[in-house]
Amino acid sequence: MENIALPAISLTIAIPTYNRVDCLKLLIDAVLAQTSELSGIEVIIVNNASTDATGALLSSYVDSFPGRLRILQNARNIGLDGNVEACFLAARGEFVWIIGDDDLPAAGAVERVLDLIRSGRPDILYFTSAGHDGPLDSYVHGEPAILVDAKLVDRVLFISVVNSYITFLSSVVVNKGRYLSLEQPVATQKYAGS
Repeated sequence: MENIALPAISLTIAIPTYNRVDCLKLLIDAVLAQTSELSGIEVIIVNNASTDATGALLSSYVDSFPGRLRILQNARNIGLDGNVEACFLAARGEFVWIIGDDDLPAAGAVERVLDLIRSGRPDILYFTSAGHDGPLDSYVHGEPAILVDAKLVDRVLFISVVNSYITFLSSVVVNKGRYLSLEQPVATQKYAGS
């Protein structure tokens, strides 16, 4: 299969955060390490009016890694649902991967996502997750995540395999344009806070 040329920003990694400065630092370090040699990636962090040291941490990253991160600050806490939606709407990439601030991508996951995007422009990518019992900083990155391309399998099979895990935010990469082109996209405000 021939690779398809990517637009300027093919993947946005968006991180909604609120008062998890220690976890957020680990996640930012992991994302920056995986994206340092890759092009076509935007990394944004939407701070949901954190009251801990998150703001200072984000300022230090902007100073240390100019042009590598885009930081957005909510004036007030808009809740988790609102912050996730803010991440999605702010994303400039063709694909959006929202990663929770207490999650870590497996080693090689970002490159694997880009490879799958290049090979066929799927509507959605889902990949398995692994739980970790203990402090996040004791997690050792394993093999690259195994991804399932929803476009390549029957829809019923996809839902039966993925089941309720589709709601695990950090396991889903969405083709933003295809989602927005739906005749009746989900009315997000109707379900906010539920």
